[in-house]
Formats: sequence, C-alpha cells, structure tokens
Amino acid sequence: MDDPIEQPLYFPQTMLDDIAREARRLDRSLSWCVQKAWSLARDELIALAPASDHPRAHALFRERYSYQDLKRKQTLFFPAEMLSEVKNAAERQDRSLSWLLHQAWCLSIDQISNLPPAPLCPT
Repeated sequence: MDDPIEQPLYFPQTMLDDIAREARRLDRSLSWCVQKAWSLARDELIALAPASDHPRAHALFRERYSYQDLKRKQTLFFPAEMLSEVKNAAERQDRSLSWLLHQAWCLSIDQISNLPPAPLCPT
C-alpha cells in the first residue's frame, strides 16, 4: 500500500469544528472523515457541469457555514489515487481542492453523522 500524501487544505473554522467533532465521536482522524465524505459524495460532484455549484451542497453550506468565517489551514492525508481523483475533479470544476471537499462534506454530513459511534473502552 502506498504511503498517504499530505495535502494542505483550508476550511471555515466552523466546518473544521464539525469534522473534528465527528472524528472524535467515531474515533477516527480528520483525514478519515474527509476521505469518507469524498467517497460518499464523489459521484454527485464528478457529475457536476464545470464551474457549477451542487445545489444541495450550496444550500447546506449557506445554512451551516460561511465563507466569511475564519479560515484555517489543515493538512490532511489521502491515498495517492484518491488525491489524484480529487485534484482532477477540482481542475475540471475550475475550483480549489478545498472548495470541492467543502462540497463533499456538506453532501455527506448526514450520512457520516448517522455512522455508529466508536464503542466505549472499558475502564
């Protein structure tokens, strides 16, 4: 298996807080959560016409987050094949990787929120 590749991304602080909350609940990494979001939303996002917003993702972003929110740089890790796929989709959309992964998070947040939490460790 190839080593994961580092990719710096920018997220609105409130979105990053939501991702971190889900990561803690699931006992997973931030990288895993964003990879999962991409896996769940990729088909819808790849099917978009170039330079267009996904209507549902755009509405959810506007409802929950703001582009005026403080942006925070966060380095995440991706398998090489997945990162290449995300980069190709972002290039086709003439958008940033961060923008595309924001869309993926918005489209998949409900599915990720419905994943069962990590079992509690006995004390």
